[in-house]
Amino acid sequence: MDELHEIDRFVADKNLEKDLKGVVVQRKVDIYSWNLTRLRGEDATSFAKAVSDEFRQADAKGDVDYAILSPAFAQIFRQLRDDPVGYVDPSASGGIVAKARHVATALRPRVGRVVRGSLMRIDPSYRSRVRLGDQLEEVIWRNDQFLSELRRVHDAGTSRKVGVGDE
Repeated sequence: MDELHEIDRFVADKNLEKDLKGVVVQRKVDIYSWNLTRLRGEDATSFAKAVSDEFRQADAKGDVDYAILSPAFAQIFRQLRDDPVGYVDPSASGGIVAKARHVATALRPRVGRVVRGSLMRIDPSYRSRVRLGDQLEEVIWRNDQFLSELRRVHDAGTSRKVGVGDE
């Protein structure tokens, strides 16, 4: 949650709330729901309750732009806001949505592996597109790291110049 609160601070410091508040909420829904797929038991419940409080505050302040949230993200947002325990524990609310979410979360990686494996065997061009996508992802990651370093150096107030080869 800390890195997302840092994004909130950055957006506020740069007076970008009007332009970015909806995008920030959308990213939070995505990231928080992904994090909740990794947590279990009391950790998941505690995290979901914290997210619920944050989402209720954002909704009360008018920071939620439902027009840019996909229907799925809007549903996740509302469920986390209104029933965080039911979101992480389907038996607590008995809701079909929570049960379906748990099934989808369990199946998604398995289905993805099967589809990717089949495409790799069937379509040689898919293999090269996957490799290209992996390379692009690496380039984007390196670029993000470089920009983070530039920001850190700039924020530190140093005059050190960061060159292309610096890492």
